[in-house]
Amino acid sequence: LHFAVSGQSCSGKSSLINALRGIKNRGPNAAKVGHTETTTSVARYPGGERFPRVAWYDIPGAGTREIPASQYFNQQGLFLFDFIILVYDGSFTEIDGEILEQCRGFEIPAFIVRSKSDQHILNVKEDEECDDDQARELYIEETRANLKSNLK
Repeated sequence: LHFAVSGQSCSGKSSLINALRGIKNRGPNAAKVGHTETTTSVARYPGGERFPRVAWYDIPGAGTREIPASQYFNQQGLFLFDFIILVYDGSFTEIDGEILEQCRGFEIPAFIVRSKSDQHILNVKEDEECDDDQARELYIEETRANLKSNLK
């Protein structure tokens, strides 16, 4: 099974691949991570012991000068994959919606992952002056509401 991990630049795609593979971000054979546009070409990573029948594909970030939003899906060959994981960080954007529309058109199952949740929950906790559980629940509610409004 071939999973493409796609989304905006710097959204945490490579870190997600490493986590799914049980590898630390700076470990041997890890997908390269960074704080700027790091993945510049499609990279394949084996599923490993956890997912022996899976290949993870780290797709360069969308919406950069090198890869404009309008060309992303086709230019990156996303139509070739069995599944697409869309990773987003802060806000669900137009490019995220475009990727999902293209998935629908090509009948490719897609999964949505909001990355960096630990930091977002800490921000909610601080902003709302609440405990960990309340912050987590507020974060989940806000995320669900945001996706619901964007996926109409």
